Amino acid sequence: SDLVPRVVLKDVEIATAEGARVLRLPRLRVRLHGDALLSGRFEPKSVVLEEATVTLERTEDGSLGLQLGGEAALAAGSPAEVIDAIDRAFAGPVLGRIERVEAERLRVTLSDARRPAAFVDGVGRVVLAQDANTLTLGLSMQIEGSGTGPANAEMTFSSRKGSSAAAFGATVRNLAAEKLATQAAALQWLSVLDAPISGSFRTNID
Repeated sequence: SDLVPRVVLKDVEIATAEGARVLRLPRLRVRLHGDALLSGRFEPKSVVLEEATVTLERTEDGSLGLQLGGEAALAAGSPAEVIDAIDRAFAGPVLGRIERVEAERLRVTLSDARRPAAFVDGVGRVVLAQDANTLTLGLSMQIEGSGTGPANAEMTFSSRKGSSAAAFGATVRNLAAEKLATQAAALQWLSVLDAPISGSFRTNID
């Protein structure tokens, strides 16, 4: 076997100074950079999260909130501000050298205060990777409550470090037309269809 040091952590919680829990992870597997460990530094090389819960919510004012099993948001603000917050976190001393983060058996919830019917819940997998210039994230999930049998969604996100600009893409397969119609005003006409929908789109965030 290789000599890469590994750590397994269970029931990990991180809270603010005021006691608000911002992070809760049932199980966490970490591979460390051996050279950093020999120098007394804890620098993850890769991380695997198991059975975590992530919530992405859009509030009434259009801002986004990202939660990872906690009561308080890990990041909040406009899409550009959330991207900047993630960018800063992965530029820091602990996460700066991490190459890959995976989340397995992840419970994913997407909600929109402006459109409550757009609520999406499912189980999936997330892979986040970074190099010196780019941060990329991929999400694949099975959507529950679609009503047409198994429905799947795949989302991709990439951001160039040091910039708020990002590219986003999504693909859905076998999603009920009525469910897709709740996601945006421009799609409301789909609510009259009684059929599964498959398709994809891409957009840019500046």
